[in-house]
Amino acid sequence: MDGSDIFFEFLASWENNAVRLYINGDTDYNSYVAQYITQDKKNYICYKDVENTRNFGFGVCHSNDYGATHWHVAEYAEFGIDIASGEYDSVGVSQLSVDIVDGVKKKLIEGWKNDVKNQTENAGIQLENTQIDALTAIMYQYGNIGNFTSAYQSYGDSEEFRNNFVVNGYLPFVDGWEGDGLRANANWTLFHEGKYITSDGEQLVASDFSDYSNETVSSIIEMAKSKLGCQYVWGSHGPDTFDCTGFVEWLFRQQGITVPWYTEAYREYTQYEISMDELQPGDVVMIYNTEASGGVGHAGIYIGNDEFIHCS
Repeated sequence: MDGSDIFFEFLASWENNAVRLYINGDTDYNSYVAQYITQDKKNYICYKDVENTRNFGFGVCHSNDYGATHWHVAEYAEFGIDIASGEYDSVGVSQLSVDIVDGVKKKLIEGWKNDVKNQTENAGIQLENTQIDALTAIMYQYGNIGNFTSAYQSYGDSEEFRNNFVVNGYLPFVDGWEGDGLRANANWTLFHEGKYITSDGEQLVASDFSDYSNETVSSIIEMAKSKLGCQYVWGSHGPDTFDCTGFVEWLFRQQGITVPWYTEAYREYTQYEISMDELQPGDVVMIYNTEASGGVGHAGIYIGNDEFIHCS
């Protein structure tokens, strides 16, 4: 796990928090952790999650029916692994690289996240990234997002919506996976308040997952410059038309980095404000007109030399 994705960390805490803490150096190697990962943190060990299902890492199921059925074959193949060979099905024996398994899971997450975005956008529903993550968590757990569109269009972000959103007979913001109310509450808090709460009650902080290299910053800036002259369209998030936060969000998204879609959402991160003389290339610059109705703002990205690039 490269520590760059707050949503990955959130999911990991609900899949196996002890292993997550060990990887992060927050707990010692013990007999429980040893069932799932090698002491050097390089390889996950195959384990059985439910009857006849084999897994690696944080809930990445790869086979069922005593190995007769294999999943994610194409994703593993991208990393040079023939997951259907049977070589990786021995519980407590078979091992796979942490980097490979986490890479497969991140590909799966990205696919589910795109499915959620497409479904909601096609229904004319604009959601924050944290809300999309919450729905992705539900798709990850249940395989779909049920009657989300109809429930949200009827009730909005309310308790009525929470109590009328159904997936496979469950109320995922009430019951959780197989009645796990704590996990359901964490998903609801993420959707409703934008807070990533782990299984041990920790609130993950976005700034702790900012591991941007100079190469990443340079890529963001160069890509931003390549879009100079594109048309401004309110509410658009690329790739050829943008509004101000849509431009910023799209650029960071190309690097696998999640930032808010709307200016108002940035107010959740005011504790990370810095002074002008502390600005570094790649920092998001927010300009607010506090006298405007609703506190309308404008967003851009600082590129150095007292300049920022933006969609105006």
